[in-house]
Amino acid sequence: VALAHTIGHVAATVSMSRVAISFTHIIKSAEPAFSVLLSRLFLRQPFPLLVYLSSLPIIGGCALAASPP
Repeated sequence: VALAHTIGHVAATVSMSRVAISFTHIIKSAEPAFSVLLSRLFLRQPFPLLVYLSSLPIIGGCALAASPP
């Protein structure tokens, strides 16, 4: 867990110097959805249906914010 956290922190720091800060924050706001997805795939940890449904607005908002104008 510590290694994944460190990689995420370094990637976020590097991305702020490579792309627009607003885009970095859009990607960071998708972390809860990715956490649920990766926990389901790799750890085989089931979540209640409401957790999956609550991830949909996060994914939709990130997609909308990242789409070109």
